[in-house]
Amino acid sequence: MLNWALHTSDCLLLRGPKLNMASVDEHMADSSGSKLHRPIRKEVLDLFWEIAEHQDKRRLDAVRGIVAELKKTQDEHKATGKTVPPYSPEIGYALTRLVHGLASSRKAARQGFSTALCELLHEVPAIPLEDVLQLIQKDLQVAREERGAMFGELFGYLAVVQSGRLADCPAETVVSVFTSLHSLRKHKPYLQHIGVQAIAQMFDQLSEETFTVHLFPLLREELQKGWNTCTPETLFLLLKVQENFPGVVDKTFLKKHWGYRDIFRKENLEALGQVIMASATAHPNFHAVCVLILTSICKDKAHFPIFWDKIVNVTLCTASHERKLLAFKFLEHALPLLDAGQISQAMSPSLLKMLINNLVYPDSFHSAAAKQLCQFLARFVKSCSEADRQLAVLMSLLHKPGTIHFDSVTKTQTVASIVSGLNAEAVLRYAEWLKKVFLTGTDSDEEIKEGSIESHRRWASNQLVHVVKNPSLVRTEQWLLDTTKFLFLHAFFKIRKPIAGDAVCDKSPAFELSPESTKLAAQHFNSVLSTLGTMPSFKQEGAKHSLPGTRSNGDFWVYSLVQFANSLLSDQDRFQPLVQFPEELMESWSEMLSNVEAMRKKAAKGCKVSESFQLLTLNLGIQMFTDADQVEEVLSELHTCYEKATEKRRKSLKKGEEDEPHWVEVVVEILLSLLSRPSHLLRSVVDNVFRVVCPQITRKGLQLILDVLDPGREEEGEGHVMVEDFDEDEEEMGDEEDEELGEGEKKELKPNGDLGSEEESDSDDEEEEEEGPNVDEEFKAKIKEALGKAAAPHDDDDDDASSTASDESNLSDSAMMKLDESLSKIFRAQRKSAKATKKEAKRLMTDFKQRVTDLLDIFLRKQPSNPLVLELVEPLLRIVQDSLRKSEEHSLAEKVAGLYRNKLCKIKEYPVLERPDSEGLHAVLSNIVQVAYMAPSVYLVSLVSAGCLFLLRVLRGKTSPAEPSPVKTRAKRKKEKQTEDKSSASEDPDLKTGYIDVQKVVELYRSALENFMTRRDSHIHAVLFEDLVQHFPVLGWELAEPLTGYITTGVQIYRRTQACHLLLRLMNTHQKPADPRLWASFVSGLSEKVGEVLHGVSQGVTEAKPKFLQEVLRTLQALIKAVEGDCKMLNAQLVDAVEHFSQQEVATRSSVITGLCKNCLKLMGHSTNLPTSKKAKKRKSSDRQAPEDQPEETPSKKTKNSKQREERTTDKDNLSITVNNNGHGHADAMKQKKHKRKHDQSNKETKEANKTVQQNLTSSNVGQNLENKASKKKQKFTKVRNKPQSVTGN
Repeated sequence: MLNWALHTSDCLLLRGPKLNMASVDEHMADSSGSKLHRPIRKEVLDLFWEIAEHQDKRRLDAVRGIVAELKKTQDEHKATGKTVPPYSPEIGYALTRLVHGLASSRKAARQGFSTALCELLHEVPAIPLEDVLQLIQKDLQVAREERGAMFGELFGYLAVVQSGRLADCPAETVVSVFTSLHSLRKHKPYLQHIGVQAIAQMFDQLSEETFTVHLFPLLREELQKGWNTCTPETLFLLLKVQENFPGVVDKTFLKKHWGYRDIFRKENLEALGQVIMASATAHPNFHAVCVLILTSICKDKAHFPIFWDKIVNVTLCTASHERKLLAFKFLEHALPLLDAGQISQAMSPSLLKMLINNLVYPDSFHSAAAKQLCQFLARFVKSCSEADRQLAVLMSLLHKPGTIHFDSVTKTQTVASIVSGLNAEAVLRYAEWLKKVFLTGTDSDEEIKEGSIESHRRWASNQLVHVVKNPSLVRTEQWLLDTTKFLFLHAFFKIRKPIAGDAVCDKSPAFELSPESTKLAAQHFNSVLSTLGTMPSFKQEGAKHSLPGTRSNGDFWVYSLVQFANSLLSDQDRFQPLVQFPEELMESWSEMLSNVEAMRKKAAKGCKVSESFQLLTLNLGIQMFTDADQVEEVLSELHTCYEKATEKRRKSLKKGEEDEPHWVEVVVEILLSLLSRPSHLLRSVVDNVFRVVCPQITRKGLQLILDVLDPGREEEGEGHVMVEDFDEDEEEMGDEEDEELGEGEKKELKPNGDLGSEEESDSDDEEEEEEGPNVDEEFKAKIKEALGKAAAPHDDDDDDASSTASDESNLSDSAMMKLDESLSKIFRAQRKSAKATKKEAKRLMTDFKQRVTDLLDIFLRKQPSNPLVLELVEPLLRIVQDSLRKSEEHSLAEKVAGLYRNKLCKIKEYPVLERPDSEGLHAVLSNIVQVAYMAPSVYLVSLVSAGCLFLLRVLRGKTSPAEPSPVKTRAKRKKEKQTEDKSSASEDPDLKTGYIDVQKVVELYRSALENFMTRRDSHIHAVLFEDLVQHFPVLGWELAEPLTGYITTGVQIYRRTQACHLLLRLMNTHQKPADPRLWASFVSGLSEKVGEVLHGVSQGVTEAKPKFLQEVLRTLQALIKAVEGDCKMLNAQLVDAVEHFSQQEVATRSSVITGLCKNCLKLMGHSTNLPTSKKAKKRKSSDRQAPEDQPEETPSKKTKNSKQREERTTDKDNLSITVNNNGHGHADAMKQKKHKRKHDQSNKETKEANKTVQQNLTSSNVGQNLENKASKKKQKFTKVRNKPQSVTGN
């Protein structure tokens, strides 16, 4: 009841201009003498706000909550035994408030309050309707002229009617409600539609006697006026009275007052049309009278065509704009009521023309309505379960006056959406109709126009492919196979004698297929076969294949098609192949079939190699119908490879077999040749086959793939891909020069992927252009046509040439100018064609390389632990380097770089290396580092770094176990890591380096570091060393000494800053050198260099930027933390240098530098009394105010301000830690604050004595337990307190 009432209220949208409605306070209620025994809970009162919300769910939930609460109060009221009043005071309050709220214009108040009132009356029968009507008349009828009050009154009566209580009310109450509604609808025109619907809902609750005696006398005058003054509301009431009370408005009454016994007689259609057009005033809603008319008319199949033609086609489709919209509305509401035959009649030519015109022109008046109708058609078809009705809608759009190109003409997806909603039966019937269109060349029985046959066949073939590929359709296995066979048959065969009863060969084309149609059918066949090859397999009953593209019986789809092709070739009387099959080719075909059967037998025993060879052989067999000469040779080689791949291993090879290539290398060449063809089918087949054979791939086979991607390294020979390397300068020159490419210079992609290669000079090109045989015949013909009579009949005849020259000399100047103009146009067009050909050749080659890259992707995913993986590092990096230089290969560079970085360099199960193999990897490592010396950007250097880290990981080997068990907590893992860090100094270095030749690797990186630090034009970037320090700190410490020196000797301030940054990253790894002497030397050297820098800045000898100084101080801070309080290891003059530097202007200008200086002095145990930075001074002076200027603070405000001052003080002390360009300062600050809070809470008594130690501990980056720190406080405090004295003494 609730949803029905809400639906009815919300659907009654109000028309007319928006006016300033009277403001009604819906939240003030007059209790009218009723006293509430207890206050209504706030939660319930809040629900009165919720029932006015726009969201249906919130509004409904609020109504349910209010009604449920009021029912509880009514039950309690009953329990008291009181009968006056019959309902609780809470209900009285709610009734008053709900009635008041009906006049509100806030949000959806009318819908919500009327729904709540309706539900309350329905759920609490004890409420007398007279009380509600009295409230409505008292509160709302007073302001009858106010629009809001009138709507509120109407919604109040509507709630009373929809509550269903009128059936049990006395006649006086019914008459009162009817009279009020009848008066309201007569009072204002915009209340007519809602008023008559409320009256009509009353009829459903009344008996015929009650209506006849009490209500019909009030309606009699209006219903007796007939067609002359008939309005849509009058006709609606007449039809509702006839429907509910047929004894009152009988045929006699209709004949007397409306002319005929049947209101929908043919003679009344004109008057009925006028009433329907008048109902357009309810726009954009559909008037209720139209719904009643359609409901009655659609039941009469004989009368429906006449009504639709007269009312919709003739009246509405030719009327004004608003009335034309009614035609779309009529169709939308009529379709669910019609059968298949009536749907075809309803989608009439007039209506479809209007629909198409409004879709074609977006600016038309009903364009939006037409799009909505198309969306409704798609929804209707999807919801409809009858195939006849679905196809009736679809065929109406495809047949005249519609068109098979409906979607392309209207630029919508209407037909595609409708097809996606067809059920299984409708799909089969639609596909059969498409085949009929393809065979006949027409979609109707009308006379076929010239040129329409090819168009219809092209469309039908396209639609068949779309239906097969549409995943939302229910497709059976047999239907898919029959459709694919149909395309194959008409692509490669001609039917001589149809086979009666056959699902595919039962009919021959009405007109012979043109070469264009057969070519298109072949393309669509390959597309469908490609889809079947990647389609998820149906439920398999036989042996399952490890490869996709199988049927339920375990056979490949392509195997069934090969068998079908063999049956067609065997029946030459009925079918003629469009491609000639001589005896030699038929022998190859038969041999292919026998080889496939042998492979099937081995595949049944579980041989995966046999499956892959079978799939490849079958697809090559299908390709015999398009390229028989090349496929025949490939099939022979493929069978030889299969025999070698499946034969048992022999201990020794025969003579001559040592020089033969491995079978997998031949297979790789075959796969590359197939990839060079622009066929998605072959591409998917190659990928599936390569997944199976890649475990057997050899070094040479892998090199064949790499040679395609990196043609600069390959040697000339058959099977290799050679591409002309166009430099950017040559391309720019080519744009300016007049180049002519003859027929011999046009490059086409050959089956083996060869585009041809040319390395000839411009002079050679000019010589070739001058030669006659290399000139395009079509180009020559155009020149002759332009020359006209001046052209020589034979180019090689000297006499004719001389006569031509004499003719040219006789031409006038104007003729010569015209001749020059026409020749220049021809040469310009030829030049553009040559450039386009060159550009297309480059694009084809790039696409081919990208397809080949997918093979490497498959290899890395299937064979990550194969040692050959290591041989991809350098070639892939070189390919990226070369591709980045060519604008047309940037997409290839991006794809190869993604494969290199994300797949190759992130392999987890990398190959296990033996010591003899380490020399080769070190050579590869050296080669890829050399790439960084000429890298054009940091992007390529980052790729070099990723490759170096991968090779170092392989050389190091898997020396550590797997990750910790998930059962271990974070604290346990942290403790294990801490123990591992402590014991790292005593471990054998070989356990951390494996087969890494530390000396070679360090020398390699030192050379690169020297180049980066000492040369201004260096192409190397710091990322190369950052990654090494981060992932291999053992090797990074070998670079610590030169990095320390570069702090002062770096060629640029930026390089010196990077040196400090690298040292900081190295110390943040929390690993120290294994040799204590090396560590002591590093600490002494770095502290000396830092002191030298600070002293130089203080003396004005060294110029430095703030960022460099910040990095120097952060490095010093990390160094002091690393020595763990043993400040004797530091340079003796370091404290003085920091103190002196902190007093310089360059330090006082920056609060960051000042904070870093303070932290460094504190960590070294030196008391700080440094001057405040200028920025801090300004903040302090601005914060200080005269006592009389400061506002008086409340206690809460004082507490808040004191906290803020404390936070600012803490922030100033920790400023050096919170600011860090490298991203480490934020983490340090968080740790510092966390440890400080814990320390202050646990030990308040020793806070003053341990203050210096606590600051040292809280600044540390080492993740140690607080318990271990607390146990060593006393000892560390003693060390730190005594060490500053020695430093000062020195």
